[in-house]
Amino acid sequence: SVMTLSTTGYHWASQAAFLIALGLFAFVGIALNLVTLGRVLPAAGCGWLSRPLCGVFNPVWLLGVLSLMRARYSDPGVLPQKWQAFVERAGPALPIAPPRREWQPRKTTMCTKCRFPRPERSHHCLLCGRCILRYDHHCPWINNCVGFYNHKFFLQVCVYTWLIGLMTVAVTVPTLPFCFRAVTNGEVEMDFGLDRWALRAGALKLSDVAATLGLIVVGVFALFLLSSILRSHGSLAMRNLTSVEDFYENMPNPFDQGSVVANLAQVFGEPGWDWIFPVHPRRPLSDGVTFVCGPSDLCDSLLGGTTRPDATPSS
Repeated sequence: SVMTLSTTGYHWASQAAFLIALGLFAFVGIALNLVTLGRVLPAAGCGWLSRPLCGVFNPVWLLGVLSLMRARYSDPGVLPQKWQAFVERAGPALPIAPPRREWQPRKTTMCTKCRFPRPERSHHCLLCGRCILRYDHHCPWINNCVGFYNHKFFLQVCVYTWLIGLMTVAVTVPTLPFCFRAVTNGEVEMDFGLDRWALRAGALKLSDVAATLGLIVVGVFALFLLSSILRSHGSLAMRNLTSVEDFYENMPNPFDQGSVVANLAQVFGEPGWDWIFPVHPRRPLSDGVTFVCGPSDLCDSLLGGTTRPDATPSS
């Protein structure tokens, strides 16, 4: 069918986007270390900067790569066995509400695609063909859904990639005048040999200048792309919202914890050192099936509200 062909095409495009992202990470990591820090800065008389810049850049780059891999290969939040067992035990006694594109706190809804009940804030991913806990969106850059279990890794890879782009631009742009002067004065060796990666200072090669220009292009691209993504998804996380829930208007957000840190803790867990590293939260505040509502008085009043009969059905 047309839907199947479209899904298959998007799957391959998503896989290609992930491989491109991985390739760009590799290019930046190799070129910045071996060319910019290893050859260009020493040739420009600034070799003393190489070690401190290496000590700052490489940990962030490593965290970015690890976050990318965790976001890609972690389970985003497939309905757990304990939920399926609970549904089977409850049987017909489990109240199931029709899915709607609006807030439905503390309600189990029926997925119209899987034909199986799902917890609050869960939604169906058409591309993956399954329901995901606290579903946010399907991201082509990680070729995976963003859900309850990998939302933290997704936000981390966005932050670290933005920082990598910033550092790449900050380190390479100041070397452009030196590179241009070297080219203009004929001081650049027209050599694309394999030894261009050697960690030694000396006359610049044309490949060094090309790598510098490539790093600037990739750095600027990362800054613009990730600035847009962080502006959107960072704002949502700070309000304890997903991309799906951002369009709900039937009531105020019942899961808003009242502060940026408290809302981020719903994704990252209790504040601690693990906020920095791409590991699952040491002290999670939810199990992905039920979520903490905001102030109890607000939550009680929201739960007492009625669902609009004219709401648009959701999958």
